[in-house]
Amino acid sequence: MIYDVASVDSIIEDFNSLEHEIQTGLSKEGWTNVSGIMEENDYWNQLEIIRTRIKVLTELLQQKLAQLKVSVGAKQGGTGGAEDIRSEIGEIQSLLSQLMDVWKRLETFVSLIDQKKIAQGVVSKTVARAKTWLATIASWIKRISSELWALLSKFLTPKEWKLGGKVGNTVLGLAEVSVEITFGP
Repeated sequence: MIYDVASVDSIIEDFNSLEHEIQTGLSKEGWTNVSGIMEENDYWNQLEIIRTRIKVLTELLQQKLAQLKVSVGAKQGGTGGAEDIRSEIGEIQSLLSQLMDVWKRLETFVSLIDQKKIAQGVVSKTVARAKTWLATIASWIKRISSELWALLSKFLTPKEWKLGGKVGNTVLGLAEVSVEITFGP
């Protein structure tokens, strides 16, 4: 289906926009001031480690997404197999999960800074803006992952579904939900 290649193109465009926003937002000149917040609070080294890890992961993701587009095109042309596509989407999902883990680490540092400021009796609009931006990027990463799951579903037949969740003290008081899907022939 041409739709499948268009889906991959859409995911690639979305990821490119995400990557640009991350790089811009984490730069020293970034409007989010995450860089300044981290430096002011002696987390500069951690930010550099996070930036490096994000750069490595986004480069790998760019390569894997490009390969996925080739594989989906080959499947359309009758020369590729769904198994390659399944494998590639699995690898991309793994990399997105690693990116999310690194991103959560950054969110944790900014939350710690916020807590320290609150303990000092300071309410920082700059930190609040940074936290909102970080949450927005996390949602964006999750949305790209969801788009990949939707693409994957076109190449697989679900055999079993499991849904789990819990309500707890999460950010913004939201519930956590997990989905486990077993695919088969």
